[in-house]
Amino acid sequence: MKKIAAFLLLTVVLVMLSGCEKGPTDEEAKEIVAGLVEKSYEFNVIYFGEGMPAEADSDEDYVGYYSRLTDDAPYLTEAELREATLGVYTEKYASVLFQTFLSGINDPDTGGVVYARYVENGDRLTKMVDYEPFVEKQRTYDLENITIDRSKPDEIKATLKSFIDGKEDVDVTLIIRREERTPETAETAAEGSETGRGEPAGLQYVWRLDSPTY
Repeated sequence: MKKIAAFLLLTVVLVMLSGCEKGPTDEEAKEIVAGLVEKSYEFNVIYFGEGMPAEADSDEDYVGYYSRLTDDAPYLTEAELREATLGVYTEKYASVLFQTFLSGINDPDTGGVVYARYVENGDRLTKMVDYEPFVEKQRTYDLENITIDRSKPDEIKATLKSFIDGKEDVDVTLIIRREERTPETAETAAEGSETGRGEPAGLQYVWRLDSPTY
């Protein structure tokens, strides 16, 4: 009987302790959200907008239906682009971007094909010449007035007023998640990481966007 009582008491204590961890304060959450949203603008252009700059079509530069990126492109290799993307988005959301824009989609059931927007050729990425952008206008956000709807230890829900090419548009609700990264996937994760919470050595816990902002 005493063992059962002790077990029940231990269970209650563990439940109480698990509920003690709090999420970021509203001010901390706003700072996390603002930083990630601002960084996402670049990737909205890369993936959904006009894309990274590529060389003009020519016999020398043209690679099939793709043209090599120019020297001033922000990311010249697939590894660089993947690493930078994971510095802003969750691994789950980033995997959708990678599949769609770096690998392409071939649906055997419908016969539908979505060609990759970027394909690495040699030591540099190439971009599909006649790829139609998903969006032609740029969405930005009011990062000074962010409403925090929910702040948990592993998730932030926030609502922001958005603008299309500077004109006020709809309010957008975004989800930001705190996820575990190994050193291999977290080399760009210094900003937004948290320490001092008893995480195992070698792991990082970072806040990343789990919603589109385009």
